[in-house]
Amino acid sequence: MKRIITAFIACMLLTCTAGAVDLYVDTNKVATDTPPAIVEGRTLVPVRAIFEAIGATVEWDNSTRTATGAKGGTIVSIQIDNTTAYVNGEARTLDVPAQLINNRTMVPARFISEAMGCDVTWYQNTQTAAVADKIKGQHIYVTKTGKRYHFSGTCNGGTYYEATLAEAMGRGLEPCDKCVLTIDNPAPPTSGTTPPAIEATQGQRNALNSAKNYLGIMAFSYDGLIKQLEFEKYTHDDAVYAADNCGADWNSQAAKKAKSYLEIMPFSYTGLIEQLEFDKFTHEQAVYGVDQCGADWNAQAAKKAKSYLDLMSFSRDRLIEQLEFDGYTHDQAVYGASQNGY
Repeated sequence: MKRIITAFIACMLLTCTAGAVDLYVDTNKVATDTPPAIVEGRTLVPVRAIFEAIGATVEWDNSTRTATGAKGGTIVSIQIDNTTAYVNGEARTLDVPAQLINNRTMVPARFISEAMGCDVTWYQNTQTAAVADKIKGQHIYVTKTGKRYHFSGTCNGGTYYEATLAEAMGRGLEPCDKCVLTIDNPAPPTSGTTPPAIEATQGQRNALNSAKNYLGIMAFSYDGLIKQLEFEKYTHDDAVYAADNCGADWNSQAAKKAKSYLEIMPFSYTGLIEQLEFDKFTHEQAVYGVDQCGADWNAQAAKKAKSYLDLMSFSRDRLIEQLEFDGYTHDQAVYGASQNGY
């Protein structure tokens, strides 16, 4: 008997996982009295919550256990335990039917949202589902370590990758105050108009001045500049404001940082990229910086070989191995050794 009960519980755990999913519509988290659940790989959400979150009216027919949502010219009907749903009278087959969970009618979030003309994305890392309704079609850009999401892929001169709404929400990213347009006013300002200015606080102005002073002395990554300002006891919010508004081109900063390193010591191509990433430049910014630094990698290998030989003795093969370990190609390593008597 114990084996039967254990097997039954295991089966239930594999079939339904509740309480681990966050649901967003546009950038708003949807609060539900019963948490979303994953059933057979599909995210189920309370029927009234999802319909109302995307602006649809919803009616419930208790005699047939059928929920009907309407928005614009679209009507969606879905019945508990029935794998056939209807969109404007047309039958659609569901992978997972609507069903009762904790005495609440739960429906497939993706089916309902897409039937109503929305886009749906999923971010596995944080178990986040996001429905794009009013911002459907809006491109979203982020960095791997940044704290904000952007609607412009060139905002602040940064290097971003295109992400999903689910990733931006799941990572808890904040909207960029320079390029993210409000949902209530999605149209960009027309030519000749100026959006109302928001006056900066004294702390923000001071942080911005310090950021510009630092950038006049040496190169920083976006995150590196924020960290430096926080070291100077600015608040995190003031430091972020300064980094966002200092006007830095982070690709150019990466190139400057790369050149400054090469003035101090030799690097291989990959070694210099790794060093820039250590300084919190994104991988794309680091690659750009190294590509633009103008280094002769054969010459860098020769300098590196000489620096090793100034410290200790190497055989030719050991020297080549050491240079390859530092990220030089085999041909560059051979060249470096040959320029130092091998």
